[in-house]
Amino acid sequence: MNETLSKVLERSARRHAQAPLFGRRREGRWAFTTYGAFADEVRALSSGLVHAGVSPGDRVAILSNNRQEWAAVCYASYAVGAAVVPMYPALGPKQWAHILADSGAKVLFCASQPLYDRVQRMGKQIDTLHQIYAFDLPADHPDAYAGLLRRGRQEPQGLPEALSAEEVATLLYTSGTSGNPKGAMITHHNMCANVASLLAAMPLSGRDRTLSFLPWAHAFGHTCELHGMIRLGGSIALSSSVDRIMSELNQVRPTVLVSVPRLFNRLYERVQREIAGRPRMIRTLFQQGLVLRRKEREKRLNMADRMALEAADRMIFTPIRARLGGNLRYAFSGGAALSQEVATFIADIGLTVYEGYGLTEAGPVVSANRPGAFRLGSVGKPLGGVRVQIDPETRELVVYGASVMKGYFRRPEETRAAIHEDGGLHTGDLGRIDDDGFLFITGRRDEQYKLNTGLDVLPAPLEERIALSPYIRHAMVFGEGHDHNVALVSVDLDALARWCDQRQLSFASTKAMLESERVRRHILAEVGERTSEARPHERIKKVALIADDFTPDNGLLTATLKLRRGEVTRRYRSDLEALYVR
Repeated sequence: MNETLSKVLERSARRHAQAPLFGRRREGRWAFTTYGAFADEVRALSSGLVHAGVSPGDRVAILSNNRQEWAAVCYASYAVGAAVVPMYPALGPKQWAHILADSGAKVLFCASQPLYDRVQRMGKQIDTLHQIYAFDLPADHPDAYAGLLRRGRQEPQGLPEALSAEEVATLLYTSGTSGNPKGAMITHHNMCANVASLLAAMPLSGRDRTLSFLPWAHAFGHTCELHGMIRLGGSIALSSSVDRIMSELNQVRPTVLVSVPRLFNRLYERVQREIAGRPRMIRTLFQQGLVLRRKEREKRLNMADRMALEAADRMIFTPIRARLGGNLRYAFSGGAALSQEVATFIADIGLTVYEGYGLTEAGPVVSANRPGAFRLGSVGKPLGGVRVQIDPETRELVVYGASVMKGYFRRPEETRAAIHEDGGLHTGDLGRIDDDGFLFITGRRDEQYKLNTGLDVLPAPLEERIALSPYIRHAMVFGEGHDHNVALVSVDLDALARWCDQRQLSFASTKAMLESERVRRHILAEVGERTSEARPHERIKKVALIADDFTPDNGLLTATLKLRRGEVTRRYRSDLEALYVR
C-alpha cells in the first residue's frame, strides 16, 4: 500500500469536485467550499510553501483552531513532502516553544493577529524557525496567509513527484500528563491504513456531514474526522466556538458526530437536571421510557409496552435528540472513557454512541464498537488489520498493526521502550478482552497506585463516575501510601449555590460555603452514590472542596482534557494530606 494523504485528496477532488467540503458560518448563514475549490487552494499553497523555502523532510507547524486554512496547510505540506506539527492554542507559550524547538519546525502558521504577535516574540529564540504566517492578517501584510497563497497562484512551482507512504506525515505531540510532550512520528501509511480500517467498519458515505469541534491537533479529530471525511467525500461544518456547539448542532443537523465524552456528559447532566424540575407525570414517563428502552434491547416488549415507549419517545426523547440536530446517524466517542452510565442513558433516549479506544502512537484508533458488533461498556473489537494482546503479567495492552507509529521524533531510547522488537506497541493502558472479542479498558498502568494495605487502586474510572454529579466539575482521587482514599473535588459553584438556596443555607463567601460541614457531607454523599459499585478499599472516605476548575489554561488538564495528576497533587497536596489528620 503506497497511498499517501495527498493522493487521497486528489482522488476525492476528482470524484466530488462540486460537492461541499468545508462549511463556515458567515453573517448568519452556512456557506460551504467545494472539493474542487479546496484542491485549488491546496495546489496554490503548495507552491507558496516552496517559495517560503519548505523542502521534503521539513516540518510545518500549525497553531490554530479548526478552519479551512488549517486543512489547506496540512495537505499543502504533504504535497511538498513536509511533516505537519499541529499545536493547541490552549497550551500556551512555554509548550509552543518546546514543540517548535523539539520538532525543528521551519515555518509556523497561526490563526490570528494576537497569536501572531505572541509567537513573533518567542520565535526569535528558535533557530530553526525561519518564517511565521497568520491566517487573519490583512492581505497586504508580508506575513499574511493570503499573500503566500497569491504568490503560489501567480508563480506555480514544481512539486516532488513520488512521495513514499513511509514518509512522516505528521508529528503529533502527546498530551504530556507528566513532563514535556514528545512527537509521535505518524506516516502516511499509518494514517491511510487507520482511516481505511475505520471506514471499513462503519457504513458511512459521501452524504454524511459532521460538525467539527474536536481539535484537529488531537489525533482522533485529525485522523478520523479530517482525513476520514475527505476520503469519504463527506462534508465538515466548522464550529465557530465550543460555547456555540449546541445551537450549531441544530443549524447544521449533522449525520455524524466525532466527540470526546465531555459533550455526552454535558447532555446527560443537563437533561437530568431539567427532568428533576418537571412535573411528576413527566418524570414518571421519562423513567418509564428509560426502563422500556432497556427492555426493548432485550426484545421483551409487549404491545402495551411499545405504546408506552412510543409516547415517551414522542414527548421526551425526540426533543432531547433534537438538541443534537435530530439527524444523527452515528456518534463516535474517543479520547477518554465514556462512563457506562452515560453510554446507557444515551442509548436509552434513542441514540447510539459508538465508543472506541486508541492512542496517538497507534494511529490512533485501535478498536471501536460498530453496527453489528456493539457492547455497552466496551470499546468494541479491534479494527481490521489490528491485533491486541494482553500482557499476562501486567495486563497492559500491546497493539500490533499497520497504523502503529514509526517512533518518537529524535528519541530512540523512548521509541525502543514503547515499540518492542516484534513490532508491538506497549500502550500503558490496562484492559481485558471478553470471550466474544470485545475490549474493555480498566485503567492506566502509570496511574495505578497501592494503598498501604497493598491493595491496588485505579483512580481514573472512579474520577469519571464522580464527575457525573451535577455538583462536581472534576475530581482527583488520592491515597497512595495511605490506608484509604480521599478526593479533591472541583465543585460547580452555580449548582451548589442553588442547592444551598433551596435549603435556605446562606454563607458570607464562597470559601465559607466550601468549608461548611453540611455542604461537605452533601458532596461526599454525591461521591459515595457515584462510586457505590467500587471495590470496598477504593471508596472515598473524605473530600476537599475547591472552587478552581481544572483546565488546560491553568495547567491542571492537558490540551486533550486529561488530568495532570502530578501537577494537581503538587498544587493541592496540603489540602489532600490534611484530610488524613482531621
